[in-house]
Amino acid sequence: MRHLVLGSISLVVALAGLPAVQARAQDKKATELELQQKAQAAAQAQKWDEAAAAFTQLTQLAPEDGRNWVNLGFALHSAGKYDEALKAHLKAAEFDNVKGNGCYNAACVYAIKNDKEKAFEYLKKAADAGFSDGQQFADDEDLKSLRDDPRFQKMVAELKSRPEVQQPFVVTTKRASTRAAYFGRRGSAGQLVIDYGTPPWKEAYGAAVESGKFAGQRWRLGQDFWTSLDSNVDLTIGGATLKAGYYYLTLEQKDANKGVLAFHDPAVVHAKRVDASAAAQYKGPAVVEVPLAYEKSADVAKELQFSLAVGNSDASKGTLTIRFGPYKATMPIELTLAKSSS
Repeated sequence: MRHLVLGSISLVVALAGLPAVQARAQDKKATELELQQKAQAAAQAQKWDEAAAAFTQLTQLAPEDGRNWVNLGFALHSAGKYDEALKAHLKAAEFDNVKGNGCYNAACVYAIKNDKEKAFEYLKKAADAGFSDGQQFADDEDLKSLRDDPRFQKMVAELKSRPEVQQPFVVTTKRASTRAAYFGRRGSAGQLVIDYGTPPWKEAYGAAVESGKFAGQRWRLGQDFWTSLDSNVDLTIGGATLKAGYYYLTLEQKDANKGVLAFHDPAVVHAKRVDASAAAQYKGPAVVEVPLAYEKSADVAKELQFSLAVGNSDASKGTLTIRFGPYKATMPIELTLAKSSS
């Protein structure tokens, strides 16, 4: 009986401690999420030292998560801190779910350091762990010191002959939106929202625009996922008619100060399984194309911005403005608002 009583007391104590344990677990999860958001925001802005600091904290908070080590290695690698990055890559290679990435990234560092034997050793380990993107091998500038070696071309050819293996990619990113919504006492007459990623401006983009490098190519006009327009009423934009619905947007440069804003049917894009990162290669026809003229100003937008504005005299009419770096484009819009029923 005494043993049973003690056991019962122990059980009561243990149960009493459960809320504290759960609270600590919740606090850890909240801290982890906050660090992930901080790290990813820094990475998006290419502030690699800040990203590395946050990812370092994540590896300390959750060292059992191999993705944290992959991300830490990537941030350090991007910052040019190859010796530190290598340690993180090799640690990532210890986790089965990210072993291929860890080994591949380690091979990249060894190639940069001109340690060819180690580079090939880890490229083979990456391939054995399921990293099978032969085109990535062939194009990666980090591996340029290996390209003249017969072993490299043989490995690329072998990987390209293998069945494709999809590598998962999970990321939480910041999105922005601009919205025009109409409300009255009988409900809403219509609304329009544009949702987009916010890439930071780089001077290199301006040089590419001015040189014509982007001419004839579609740009996803955002970051990560597609930029989208969702309207529950018909509208005209830049003089073109767009039916109520949901669309993906791209921008194509025509010359130094003109482009085409295109609206695509997501069902067509989905059927072809086209990711937004491949917008430049997507040749599918657009539902509507709108000519777009842009100008340069001294006021530089540090990240991509969309903004809707509607008039005072006629609330159905307004403008859509797109700004990125020194470039600015404005076009008229008009929504076909639903009429109120009496």
